[in-house]
Amino acid sequence: GIAQLDRLRDICDRRGRYGDGLTSGIAGLPGIHPPRVRPGCRSSYWFYMLRIDEQASGVGRDDFCAALRAEGVPCDPGYIPSCVYAYPLFQNLSAYPGTHSPFDSPYYGRPIHYPAGLCPTAEAILATAVRLPVSEFYTDQDLEEVIAAIRKVAAYYQENRP
Repeated sequence: GIAQLDRLRDICDRRGRYGDGLTSGIAGLPGIHPPRVRPGCRSSYWFYMLRIDEQASGVGRDDFCAALRAEGVPCDPGYIPSCVYAYPLFQNLSAYPGTHSPFDSPYYGRPIHYPAGLCPTAEAILATAVRLPVSEFYTDQDLEEVIAAIRKVAAYYQENRP
């Protein structure tokens, strides 16, 4: 653990170059939205998450992922299966078996509920996100191959729109 701290800057720099390179390489693709890093900030890209606009790209997130995988690019649709508040713990208001505590605490002053649509932006992100792994061990060739695969898949769906 402690020994890794000496390598931290290099690890973050390499991951950052990969993620920034990927963003540059896929910029301008219709309906493919890479992550944005605020000016003056840097990202170490624990993973790379882009978003798919089905209307503009001509493809949904799941089909886009399947096509990327067919090109040899590991990826997963989404980030987590759903917003945390959609998990049974929150929907059933049951953190502890046989009780509704802490959700029925009188200190809340009102009933607690977590309906669909509570966080529409988070729900939209999860429905359109594609997550790609990032490693400080990825090479320039890895980067170019991933860019080429994303561009190929995006072009295919643009050319074959219904």
